Amino acid sequence: MVTNANGTQSWLSQFPHQEGGSLTPYASNDNYRLSPRATFREENRAPDGVYVVTLPNSAGFRGAVRDQAFRPSWDWYPSNSSDETHCAYSTYCALRAGGLPLPNNSGQIMPGTMNDYLRDLAKNPPATNGGTGGGTVVIVGKGPG
Repeated sequence: MVTNANGTQSWLSQFPHQEGGSLTPYASNDNYRLSPRATFREENRAPDGVYVVTLPNSAGFRGAVRDQAFRPSWDWYPSNSSDETHCAYSTYCALRAGGLPLPNNSGQIMPGTMNDYLRDLAKNPPATNGGTGGGTVVIVGKGPG
């Protein structure tokens, strides 16, 4: 989940069902963005990590959030089409567009992988001087499960 700096609004929290719904494993479903409170209820456990990042390119980040949040389909293994996404994939795309130096991953991004990338960034934060926005976001990392 990617939220605003105080954690009250989710920008990205992609689910294959509305709050309280169910999903068919390994299927494609409609894409729903849940609130922070609903996300925690759906995950039914504490996050593996909470990361606060400063983005060098806020405009790029916002554009990617708009793109990912409103894609029509959630898929457990999204293709590179403009129709599909999921929680970790949307986060990865938005943070890269926001200028964070995440590895170039042409394959699939899973929640555990995204959490590893964020943990590595926390150990070695990038310099943000010379950026075009410097927006701060909170990313709540969760591993597989």
